[in-house]
Amino acid sequence: MSTKPKEPRKRKWRYIFWRGAVFWGISTALLYQAMMLFFGNVSLVGFIVSMIAFPLAGIFFGLLMWRRSGTDL
Repeated sequence: MSTKPKEPRKRKWRYIFWRGAVFWGISTALLYQAMMLFFGNVSLVGFIVSMIAFPLAGIFFGLLMWRRSGTDL
């Protein structure tokens, strides 16, 4: 086992990617599409756009959460 600590920069982008793009972005996109299905406004283009736009917005969300929590994670 290596006792070398992870590089803070690498840890930062991993946090932003997983917490922002994956957990927030994709889950929000799927929730949005479920609501559109419920209201009867479903299209393939809308699905593709939401699966791109929400994870991109999730990157900014993850960055905001990283800055608010401090860089000592």
